[in-house]
Amino acid sequence: DQWAAVRGGAYFTLHNAYGRGDELWFWNGEMNGVHLVRDMPPALYADAQLADFVAFNERLLFTADDGIHGRELWVSDGTFDGTTLLFDLMPGSASSNPQVVHTNGRYTFFVADHPQFGRELCRTSAVVGDLLCVDSWSGPLATGDPQVLATHDFVTYFAAADGQRGREVWYLAEGSNEVGVIDLVAEDVDDLLHQID
Repeated sequence: DQWAAVRGGAYFTLHNAYGRGDELWFWNGEMNGVHLVRDMPPALYADAQLADFVAFNERLLFTADDGIHGRELWVSDGTFDGTTLLFDLMPGSASSNPQVVHTNGRYTFFVADHPQFGRELCRTSAVVGDLLCVDSWSGPLATGDPQVLATHDFVTYFAAADGQRGREVWYLAEGSNEVGVIDLVAEDVDDLLHQID
């Protein structure tokens, strides 16, 4: 089961006894304040396999497979119309298999399979269409294996490989969207990751 608390209530999954599978529900904290947010997908015995619940700015980010777009990132404000697919990164029924790895109050960072970049780090403000992905290791079959370290002064730092210099610390600045590499020796990066873990 999945759940996430937000201001004014909580999102959770609950199995529908009428053949609808696990669905998204919201509770507003009142005695009778539970309602079904959205039946996804709207078919008998279909299950969107809702997972990876993350509360973000009073909304819910989660992954789901609606039977049309594959497993992708969704957002919900607790209403039917406000529960929508954020991005169909892998077109059609293919899945990008997104995994949220970091939030800083302004952006959510997630790792996903991209048709042009491979599995890389992406950033969104949870607004439909607002997406930035960093292609640390060029090519659709490559992966930089990114790991977010921290956000400081509107700059997010993450470790990733580029296929040439090994695993380095990268930065992604808000506002300018500047992306760069802090060229450290491999031992320094490994030591930094060990300290964070």
